[in-house]
Amino acid sequence: LWGRPTWGTFWEWDGRMTSTLVLLLIYLGIIALWRAFDDQLKAGRIVAIVTLVGALNIPVIKFSVDWWNTLHQPASVFTASGPKMPASILTPLLVMMLAFTLLFALLQVVRMRTEILRRRAETLSRQAALQGAAK
Repeated sequence: LWGRPTWGTFWEWDGRMTSTLVLLLIYLGIIALWRAFDDQLKAGRIVAIVTLVGALNIPVIKFSVDWWNTLHQPASVFTASGPKMPASILTPLLVMMLAFTLLFALLQVVRMRTEILRRRAETLSRQAALQGAAK
């Protein structure tokens, strides 16, 4: 969306853009694989392997601006010599990074709790059905 006015083209084969596209394709593949199998355990194992392969791409995305000097500027927050940003921008950025990290952790805990309760309810339902059939 912003590429055309900035770079004169909608897509440039920049290192960060291309590696992020690869990560998007891996993510779409994970979604497709998850829905392709009826057995959730089998799907979970395969998706876990593809997720690990996709996780290898994350450092490539992070360091792509340092390895290939193309469109994107080099790192400006986490550098060996310290941040290259003014404090007026860096402080809100770090506060919001912390806030989103905490929000993610909270949502992950809520999702895990919901999944545990769902599985308990499913187990209790199966047990009740077996007891009803045995009588």
